[in-house]
Amino acid sequence: MSVGDDYLRLVEKYANSADRDKRSVRRRALKNLAENDCREELLYLIDKYAGSGDCDEREVRSYAFDYLEEMDKKARRCSR
Repeated sequence: MSVGDDYLRLVEKYANSADRDKRSVRRRALKNLAENDCREELLYLIDKYAGSGDCDEREVRSYAFDYLEEMDKKARRCSR
């Protein structure tokens, strides 16, 4: 079990929740996935919600993309 498994479960559990508190949990879990370099989990979420029309699931996808892009930028800066 990886560090990201618990965070991933939280994101999936609350992916389509419009409840303010659950959205906050979802956003913090996404942030923690990025901070723990859980690239595979972020890619999984992007793929899972790629075709979703639900606004909350689209937010998950968008945040996952943003965090993944930040991770990639950081990796490029470190490799120079």
